[in-house]
Amino acid sequence: MALYDTQRATEARTIYGGHDACACGLGQLAHSLWLTGQTHESDRVLRQMIQFVNGISHLPSKAHSLDVEAVAAFYRNDYNRLTAVSEEMSEFAQQHEMQSLAGLSLLFGGWAEAHLGNVASGYERFCKGFDLLGELGTVVDLPIYLSMQAAMLGLDGKVDRAIEVASQAILEARETGHAYWLAELYRVRAMLRARSGAMRNLVMEDLHVAAETARTQGAAALQRRIEQSLEELGLVVDR
Repeated sequence: MALYDTQRATEARTIYGGHDACACGLGQLAHSLWLTGQTHESDRVLRQMIQFVNGISHLPSKAHSLDVEAVAAFYRNDYNRLTAVSEEMSEFAQQHEMQSLAGLSLLFGGWAEAHLGNVASGYERFCKGFDLLGELGTVVDLPIYLSMQAAMLGLDGKVDRAIEVASQAILEARETGHAYWLAELYRVRAMLRARSGAMRNLVMEDLHVAAETARTQGAAALQRRIEQSLEELGLVVDR
């Protein structure tokens, strides 16, 4: 961020396209702050990013900002906010013929809809978005999208299939080094395994890996989720 130069950034956006580097940097900083437990500072940086993007009037940067806002709402389990952002995504995508953003609006909108009570319709909507992103070759956060799919399958009572998808997400995250969501993936699979009546040692193994991964990464927000799951299941992870 200290190296950002407004004039050079304007020239780069014009010549090379894509979203602005400052918008990207602020968005990733906001996510990192949330993951490390600094929620209020994350919220502040998120507002700063939105203000910056609105000030430069650059379409790809606005699309990127909406994606960041959607992920932030997803992280926070803020389904009403995610519904609003997904609707804004859909309108912006239609206005500017952005198919990738349209796919994201379906994916995140479906997740929110499923968690607000309409699981079947939400999952169908999510899958349409996921499939569209796959067709376009723009699946950027595959482990996260797979964790969403696993969770929704669990909501729909398809626990065995949900476990398969969660396992696929873990493998994908490990193979690609896309590790920042890995602790949550193990926690999600542990909870699904517990629901399926799996052996206690399998559940504990997943929670142990989740806790150790979150601790190593300093992912305080994910550590809190793991602690809540342990309390819910009445378990203790040995350190």
